[in-house]
Amino acid sequence: MPIDARMRAVFDVVDHAYAGVLDRGRWHDALRGFAALLDARAAGVRVESRCGVEQDWVGLEPTFDQAYVAHYWRDDPWATKIWDAPVGAFAHGDALCERALVEASVFHNELALPSGFDDLAGGILERAAGRTVSIGVMKGAGARRFDADDDAVAALITPHFARALALRDRMTALASVAEGAALRENAITSRPSTRELTERVEERLKTRYALTSAEARVAFRIGGGLSPKEIAAELGSSWYTVRAQLRHVFMKTDRRSQSSLARLVTLLEAELALENATSPSASSRH
Repeated sequence: MPIDARMRAVFDVVDHAYAGVLDRGRWHDALRGFAALLDARAAGVRVESRCGVEQDWVGLEPTFDQAYVAHYWRDDPWATKIWDAPVGAFAHGDALCERALVEASVFHNELALPSGFDDLAGGILERAAGRTVSIGVMKGAGARRFDADDDAVAALITPHFARALALRDRMTALASVAEGAALRENAITSRPSTRELTERVEERLKTRYALTSAEARVAFRIGGGLSPKEIAAELGSSWYTVRAQLRHVFMKTDRRSQSSLARLVTLLEAELALENATSPSASSRH
């Protein structure tokens, strides 16, 4: 993949990861994009604790996933090495574990190879008391093996997966406090209207980054995926004016690209959704 195209793909994966805080479909889009970026067949997140393993992968057959969670995770040589790695580290299979140990494992011979998988790369997203969260990608037999270049690309993305997961976990934890199932439902059904959300995000952009009202309108619409020309048409402004406003937005928010600005807006939307879901007025509606 050409360098420019690969960097655009990196930004797309990161955008989907943050959007996945509120939309599980976008989270799976992020995992699919991550796999495609590294020429892999499957990608996912794995949570190992004293209670066993839970995982959320794309590209695996249900029978593979079920067999792994039920039994084979205990004999996964790559996972054992990832568990010992520092948080934030990402490495390809041969750097994680000697190939001879992989090929001698029950996991490799009874599950991975029969399912067409022969290589893995992965890293640690989070480690807490008795719990480790890792991310991984797997390649099919006969494919080019993962290498240090893949590690370097993955290292750009995995911190964003970690932050998105942390935000999603925080929202889930808050939703389960005091109100239980009722508050969890409220987190989904009591989001502000589109108009209200637009106004609140634009106001947060103005107060936090000292944007003007016009600049906040442009920033919000960039976050929604519109181009400067589309924004100009929607707002009844000139393209040159919107471009000038966008340059001011980049300067004030310390962003360098429209993708980076879109991530910022996505995070603000998630932040406001969390505030709305856990506010006393939201809880009183139940």
